[in-house]
Amino acid sequence: MPRGLEHLGIPGPDFITEHLAASDDPEEWINQFQLDNSVLLPSLRPALPLMDLHDIPRRDFHQSLIDVLKEQLKVCLDSACKKDAATLSEALKQGSEDAKESNNKVIQSLVEKNFVLIEFEPLQDILFDALSRLPEIPNGILSKIEKNKALYKHKLCALSVKRQIWQNNQNLFGEEISPLLSEYIKKKDVVMYSVNDQDTFISSVPKIRRQNPVIKKLVDYIGSNIHLYDVILQFLRTLFLKTRNVHYCTLRTELLMKFHDDDKKLITNVDPCYRFTWCMDACLKEKEVDAKRAKEMCNFVHSLKKEQSRVLG
Repeated sequence: MPRGLEHLGIPGPDFITEHLAASDDPEEWINQFQLDNSVLLPSLRPALPLMDLHDIPRRDFHQSLIDVLKEQLKVCLDSACKKDAATLSEALKQGSEDAKESNNKVIQSLVEKNFVLIEFEPLQDILFDALSRLPEIPNGILSKIEKNKALYKHKLCALSVKRQIWQNNQNLFGEEISPLLSEYIKKKDVVMYSVNDQDTFISSVPKIRRQNPVIKKLVDYIGSNIHLYDVILQFLRTLFLKTRNVHYCTLRTELLMKFHDDDKKLITNVDPCYRFTWCMDACLKEKEVDAKRAKEMCNFVHSLKKEQSRVLG
């Protein structure tokens, strides 16, 4: 039996083991336990003896009930999200300062009350789903997920949850992206120095090169989080200054233009190099530099102050 129920005062494996060992009549104790903890709906109880006659395990019966209830809970989560979104929209129209606070309050309440069951496998998908819907997860919960590696690396732990953890822990974010950066640089070196791939490296359309799995994964990691985007740019600047490897500059450019391709204006609008990079990208795509774009790029370069850092972007 999965652990985690004891946190809510519900008998679990430890309770059963302890009381069975101390019982003089284990069979009677089991019958009483089943009676005390069986489904309380009068309409369902008569079905149990019938299933016993057909050798259907009680586990299958209870598992089917859990599945039905979980589906209903997911419907409730969807409904709560839609309701909160409508409430937020209306509050914003009216200029309410409490609009953001009212959003997702039902889901946050669900998570806070039931997070003790996060390691209870039958309910993990519901709790992780609820967490992924919260734009601001309480710091206490984020800290617990971060410290519990099994939860942090769980396949159900969404990127939207990890982003909030990474925002408070840049070192952990660095551990996640470092292998991707290394993979990108190695592949660029292989392509650049491969005679067979020279034409592809030089002549391929920039947008096609941005389909690189590493680029796509980094964009997924960042989402629309400006802070994480800034952190990656800091890493790229530091690595370039340390190694003088121009592939880091290429990665920085391709990353920005991938956000452009995906129309993520929240990121592109705050990047000071966006217009310059966009002009360069357009020139590479069209294989020519027209007067208008040349002038815009020159204006950008001339606008830089001499005292600015040697590495911009």
